Amino acid sequence: MATSPSQRTLNYLRKQGWPHVEVVEKWIPQAKRRKDLFGFCDVLAVHPEWGHLYVQVTTGANVNARLYKIREYSTQVVENIVLSGASVEIHGWRKIKHGNRHLWEPRIIPVGLEELYSMNNDDWKKVEDAIDEAFLMVNAVGTRDECTAVATFVDYPPMIRIEVKLLDDPDEQTSKHMTDAVELAHSMAEKALGVYPWLVFQSGCAPSRTSLIFHLRPKSYNELADSI
Repeated sequence: MATSPSQRTLNYLRKQGWPHVEVVEKWIPQAKRRKDLFGFCDVLAVHPEWGHLYVQVTTGANVNARLYKIREYSTQVVENIVLSGASVEIHGWRKIKHGNRHLWEPRIIPVGLEELYSMNNDDWKKVEDAIDEAFLMVNAVGTRDECTAVATFVDYPPMIRIEVKLLDDPDEQTSKHMTDAVELAHSMAEKALGVYPWLVFQSGCAPSRTSLIFHLRPKSYNELADSI
């Protein structure tokens, strides 16, 4: 029986010392197709010290096509995974000649922010300067009822971060507090959003039960760099 690329990656990662490795793509009978986790991940590995590793598995000839696909359809989720401290890789399996034998080996491409956006230092600097300019139009602090918020500038990848503190006691929080948090963050960013059409307001990150994180960032880093 032929061994699939995913099975080869399972075997490879286990030999490398990853204790928990599983195939996470699933078959959708109604659509008669497979669906990758988060739109790109075939294999997920977990290690108590190394953290999490998300792997897109393919053949050696299709590595570049898979990287392009991640850039096109999974940029945001891969960026969040990388920023969380986890790792993303593409494994392209091909046969390599060793003496008289041909052995299966992976071509491994780590996917970090540089690979994800494929931008040089000059482009990153242009984007950083543009977002820094927008940051000057964002209210640095804000309050609404029982919520307080602080805006900060993040230099890599460049974005504006707004953290809203909710109630100290999570058990007393209501849907109104969540609504107030979103409205407060948006009101702090409203002026910048009105001036810079390339900015988008993103919400939904909750690092703790007492705070929410919102981001102001370009719709596309690459398109912003090209337009400046």
